[in-house]
Amino acid sequence: MAIRANQVDVFYGRKKVLDNVSFDCQPGEFVALCGPNGAGKSTLLKAVAGDIGVDNGDVRINGSSVCDLTQGQQALMRAVMPQQVDVAFNVQASSVIEMGLLFTDDERERTAIVELVSGLLRLDTLLDRSYPSLSGGEKQRVQLARVIAQLLQSHCDNDKYLLLDECSSAMDMAMVHLAFSVVRQLVDDGHFGNIGVVAVVHDINIASLYADRIVMLHDQRICANGSPRQVVTAQYIERVFNTPVSVMDHPEHACPVVIQG
Repeated sequence: MAIRANQVDVFYGRKKVLDNVSFDCQPGEFVALCGPNGAGKSTLLKAVAGDIGVDNGDVRINGSSVCDLTQGQQALMRAVMPQQVDVAFNVQASSVIEMGLLFTDDERERTAIVELVSGLLRLDTLLDRSYPSLSGGEKQRVQLARVIAQLLQSHCDNDKYLLLDECSSAMDMAMVHLAFSVVRQLVDDGHFGNIGVVAVVHDINIASLYADRIVMLHDQRICANGSPRQVVTAQYIERVFNTPVSVMDHPEHACPVVIQG
């Protein structure tokens, strides 16, 4: 089982925004989509999620074409956190998390899942707060809790996927690492089924530290696909981002680190 894009093309009008893109993510794997602005990362994630159609090629999740699945069937297999999620009405943060609990009316299960994800993401003191009153980073943690909660329901498939688009862009440094360490824990744990993650990540160093594999997009195509050690090189980074960099080993972890300039 896997989530797989095969020779995908996507056009916005006459503009081609994805050009013959193929990649996969296995359950129990964390794949980071990286690249400069306009490279096609968010479009690729939307195509993989089934939120937009593709003009050529195919996207499959656990063997089924996403275009053949109902929204309910898709929601049993994958949870999606887009770049922006607007909740305009006055509702508690805990209620936003519960919006992800689509498939259970069991109050004990609902309570247990909310308590679990809130503890993981340090949201306990925010649960009774009005969601619109939260900071941008706090809202992102609540939304991340919501999509994680969706996959922890007992009705969801054993092989399932978390699709994240810039899930930490408004978080401070500590919360960024907290968020990605929680995602990494979900991938590694296996207690709630086999969870694969596909995440759009702007920070190459965060991708290098937490992802198993980096898919680097440039000019609407994939220019590199491999482990952080294979992809995070001065050659690739300078070519893709058109800026001089140095790459060194992380002092504590077995991954490369990019230093600009």
